[in-house]
Amino acid sequence: MTTKLSNFRSCVWLIQAVLLATTLIVSSINTPLNPTGENFSQVLSVTTDNDEAIVIMDGPEGPVILYPAREVGTFKVNVLVRLAEGMKDVDKAKVSGALKSSSGLTIEAGSLKKEGNLLSAVLVVSPGESQGRFAVTYDGGDNASQVHRNVRIQSVSVDLDGDSDDNNGFGLPDRSAAEDAIEGDQAADGKLVTPSQGDADGDGLPDYADGFRLAGFSNANSAGAGFQLVPLVVELKGGFDPEFAKVTFEYASMSEPWIGGGLRNGGAGDPHPVMVSKRGIRLWNQPANQRTSGASLALVLGSGDFIPAGAEIDWLKLNVGANQREATIYVEYVGEPANADPEKYGIKVKVRQNKVKLGGSSGSGGI
Repeated sequence: MTTKLSNFRSCVWLIQAVLLATTLIVSSINTPLNPTGENFSQVLSVTTDNDEAIVIMDGPEGPVILYPAREVGTFKVNVLVRLAEGMKDVDKAKVSGALKSSSGLTIEAGSLKKEGNLLSAVLVVSPGESQGRFAVTYDGGDNASQVHRNVRIQSVSVDLDGDSDDNNGFGLPDRSAAEDAIEGDQAADGKLVTPSQGDADGDGLPDYADGFRLAGFSNANSAGAGFQLVPLVVELKGGFDPEFAKVTFEYASMSEPWIGGGLRNGGAGDPHPVMVSKRGIRLWNQPANQRTSGASLALVLGSGDFIPAGAEIDWLKLNVGANQREATIYVEYVGEPANADPEKYGIKVKVRQNKVKLGGSSGSGGI
């Protein structure tokens, strides 16, 4: 096997980047969502026909329902709404529900039903991104129709893109159809990443231990202009709010950038003052020469630039762009040239959100 990025033809990391993985946090809700005012309609529960994850929050205009977008196949969302008990003649009112400003959503024929002060409906969700408002209207008998709180329904997804066709070197991925076709293909090579084994700035400290102020080494502040990391692009899609989204990256064989983690002090007979004790990968929040610390980005105080596997991080702590919906992170492979076989790893990204804006503030809607 050959590599386009390294002379170490037997020691590369093959990254199959780009995964579509969304995790939400609640399957149903049984407590009132801010039940104030007599014209408030309360969402009692939301479920799906295939155990899709659902989260319900209270927004400025009523409940908000988020669910993961699917690439193929429709699925159904079952919505149960309790009408406001303070409405005039609620038991006798003519109640209807309709989708407004909708794309990718329809109401299943014959599914809209009212029993007492409960209104139920089945929404059919098409593949891809979708959104809409489920507006409940009643006629109390005085010919004055009134619209209750809207239920906003919107898909969410997260996309992780890498140079899957391996033709951009250390440049950003094209995010092209060709790259997308490779993503998730277990048989594809994906991106080949060289191990950090050189000494780009010639200070005697290997690149895998340089550039992030490794404790105990005064020459670890810069790895040199010649040392680069491979970029990945993460994008929030649909109804996710960057202000409240939290992201987790999952990857196997993490090599922590500190002594006692993935590194050890060199000893007699070792070629370097710092040696690799655990080969694997690292994710960074900054390019190689903009890192300031090897501490975890997930820390509340004293956070650094290292993105550990399994740690939940506020989305806006990432290296986000101007629109706050895209972030660029960087991957490093820490290994030894003597390794006989290339290794293949995958990266999974999960995002959750349990708040939306309520006017100028935020709220969790009782979940």
